[in-house]
Amino acid sequence: IINEIIKSCKSSLLEIRMFNCKLNSTMTLANLGKGCSKIRCLCLVRCDSSYRRSNHYRAAYMKDASFLSTFKNLHTLCLFRVLPPASLSFDDAKMITHLGGGSIKHLFLNCDFFGRGIRLIISEMSQTLEGLWLGGTNYNDALCQEISKCIRLRNLCLRQAQNITEL
Repeated sequence: IINEIIKSCKSSLLEIRMFNCKLNSTMTLANLGKGCSKIRCLCLVRCDSSYRRSNHYRAAYMKDASFLSTFKNLHTLCLFRVLPPASLSFDDAKMITHLGGGSIKHLFLNCDFFGRGIRLIISEMSQTLEGLWLGGTNYNDALCQEISKCIRLRNLCLRQAQNITEL
């Protein structure tokens, strides 16, 4: 089906939103990014071939974000239960920061990120982010300091944040 979409819509397709899909390979998404170069919005919610087969939600994740390198014009990126929780690699973080030539305006991530990966994403995108939605529990005052540098931020959601102190 993805190949048919690429053939018929490659010059006009601007948004991709996939929910509960069964992707056999991240190569499918990479081909979509290569074939449809005008895509501005990519929203993936629980997209993995093993999602429906497993009763345990942690089994339903793609191994990495390398497929994102083929999406060159993204302004909006939403990854919800796509990458494993607490395992965003620094390479994946760098991949996300370079999407769309640094033109990501709206970023929605649902993972428990640790350390420098999430801080890199926020600091590298501080000049362009207008909307930021982070779901997870490992956010702290240091991350809030990075978020405060986002000069164009209009919408912010920190879902399940537990480690932020009062001023």
